[in-house]
Amino acid sequence: MEFDKKHGYLIQWLIGMGDLVVLNLLFFAVYYGLGEFYTKAISYSLREVVLLLNFCYFFALYFVPMQLHVAVVFIDKIVQRAFALVSIFVFLFATCLIFLNIGDALATFLLVYFAVTVIIFALWRVFVRVTLKMYRRKGHNFKRIIIVGAGKNGICLYYNRIGSRSFFLLRLFLFFLGRNVVKVVIYTLS
Repeated sequence: MEFDKKHGYLIQWLIGMGDLVVLNLLFFAVYYGLGEFYTKAISYSLREVVLLLNFCYFFALYFVPMQLHVAVVFIDKIVQRAFALVSIFVFLFATCLIFLNIGDALATFLLVYFAVTVIIFALWRVFVRVTLKMYRRKGHNFKRIIIVGAGKNGICLYYNRIGSRSFFLLRLFLFFLGRNVVKVVIYTLS
């Protein structure tokens, strides 16, 4: 039984806002870093292009949703999902720029932006995951699990979770009902 799901949504929202900040900072770093020759086509409508950039991120996030807030995610999957998200995002962004009749002049800009964004965005996502794991290890943002029952499955789950590094024992209650012992164990996810 899971008691509190609102922390997961808050973490997703914070990660999404951080993603937007990283993507916009990378866009402006590449925009000002390349110079006027490669960015002249978008300099006249920069506000619209940045707005389009943010909309394309949200649309790409629909196809590759983030899964950094779940209990078990491996780093190779984080990098793989970040690469897929950035690929879809840059493809949508380039397609929208072509519809604005300015995408064909920005091929070099888009290639440099894609390369920089794949590397930095993957590092950002790995950093967020490691930070979130450290935050959970300190006892914040935990999930409560209650195991009720002294049957074979309850005891097997109890011993399985005791050996796991992601859970630690918070409380153990023993209730005696006749011949059967009913264990109620509360774990916290770290």
